[in-house]
Amino acid sequence: MNKTIQKTAAEIFAECKSGFRLKELKCGEGAQIKRLAGFEDCQPGDLVFITDAKKVAETLAKKPAGVVVGVKEAEAIAADAAMAVFVSENAGVSYAVMRQKYSDRDYTESGFGRIHPSAVIHESVKIPESTMIGPNVVIERGAKIGEKCVLQANVVIEFEAEIGDGTVIQPGSMVGFQCKIGKNCLILPNSVIGSEGFGYSQDEDFNHYRIPQTGNVEIGERVTIGALNAIDRGTFGVTKFHDNVICDNICHTAHNCEIGEHSILLTGWKMTGSSKTGKRVIASGDTMVKDHVSICDDTIFVHRGGVITDITEKGMYAGSPTQPMREYVKNLSVYQKLGEMQKEVKELKKQLAALMPATAAK
Repeated sequence: MNKTIQKTAAEIFAECKSGFRLKELKCGEGAQIKRLAGFEDCQPGDLVFITDAKKVAETLAKKPAGVVVGVKEAEAIAADAAMAVFVSENAGVSYAVMRQKYSDRDYTESGFGRIHPSAVIHESVKIPESTMIGPNVVIERGAKIGEKCVLQANVVIEFEAEIGDGTVIQPGSMVGFQCKIGKNCLILPNSVIGSEGFGYSQDEDFNHYRIPQTGNVEIGERVTIGALNAIDRGTFGVTKFHDNVICDNICHTAHNCEIGEHSILLTGWKMTGSSKTGKRVIASGDTMVKDHVSICDDTIFVHRGGVITDITEKGMYAGSPTQPMREYVKNLSVYQKLGEMQKEVKELKKQLAALMPATAAK
């Protein structure tokens, strides 16, 4: 689905002056913009975002109605009154926020009306007029639901949980009792926020005794939780995701963990209990973090990082257990030559045996 816009370039620039990172409309104020498009499949009438300088000539050849480019790319484009050239401080950011404005999915277009008759909502819960509740949603006693929220089919909000303004929770997801979700969050399908933390004690016969997990989860503002995520509630305190964290699909964060703001957690992320990340941590796929570990700000993990001790210096780390990137690359290079080195060692042993037969005999 690609929504039509039907606006002039001048109208779009006027609407996007604040928060869209646009510096100027270089030319083509009267160009008619029909839709937003990527450079791969653009056509006349489209407004195209170019974030790769190598794609400028290819895109212009397709004769779109306008382009959004960075400052350097704009300098290379001749002024053309027929084509709009939006100059951006950051074309990638402009791309994201302009798409949100003009071509994002409208989560209110379910066709079911404001509150579906199959929803089960406790009498103590007030649903704002601006909020929509889908089929088979369950909202328990004392829950608080903000303005302009959308709870899609089969969402469960347990007792005394709080959902902030503008948050969208997609089908099949659950928010556990007394958990808090901030404003403008997006929770994708079949995720569990505030599931039971994995806490057990064992006796001398290795019988398991469940430790009740009675803390909660607090999610900050503008957080995305991907599909099939599990975020465990704290044993006593809080499991916390700070503002503007984005979490990919199929991730698990255990009880009493803390994720610093602006962090990125990719598919397969696993963090065990009572560990903590700083701000702007990037964890590539299948990163795993041991319990009671602390990770400093501005740390990046690649190649299935396995974190077993505190990370106290920012930088890029790789492998399991994690190593600074420079050491990892050096050690990986040696590892890849182990077969060749083994042959060389065997050959050296033979030569040594020939030179020292008595020693070899022993």
